[in-house]
Amino acid sequence: MPEPLPLTETRNPRSLSIDSASTEEMLAVLNAEDRLVAEAVRKEIPRIAKALDAVVERWDRGGRLFYAGAGTSGRLGVLDAAECPPTFGTPPERVQALIAGGTDALLRAVEGAEDSREAGRQDLAGGLARRFERRKPVPGRGSYRLQQQHRHSPAAQRRRWGLVAD
Repeated sequence: MPEPLPLTETRNPRSLSIDSASTEEMLAVLNAEDRLVAEAVRKEIPRIAKALDAVVERWDRGGRLFYAGAGTSGRLGVLDAAECPPTFGTPPERVQALIAGGTDALLRAVEGAEDSREAGRQDLAGGLARRFERRKPVPGRGSYRLQQQHRHSPAAQRRRWGLVAD
């Protein structure tokens, strides 16, 4: 029996007819869904605070921040890493990002890239692994925690480099 799809890969029953809705109806659906996000974040504040405190503690010891993700979430990690130097004056090597599918995935979808555990292992075991050390937190970006490609990386990261915030 195949594994059930993660929530992020299923259709939202509340927006099934959004393509035939009026503009006002479409915006009302989007607004209602946005309100759900705020509540979901509120429930996770203790976990988020704990992760952020751990990141700051390592950052203050000279550690670096690495984002690891896939698809849109991976692109947002790359965007955040790219914006930290001009916004906060951080050296570029202190905040970096890994995206499933590599640089090709920045401009277009690389379908299935997040599903390969082997690709995740290779990303971390190859040249990228040399960029990590135990004081460097590696958050995984994505609403389905870490996508398949990076499911291997949290365990590997915890063993080899320390903190993983997913």
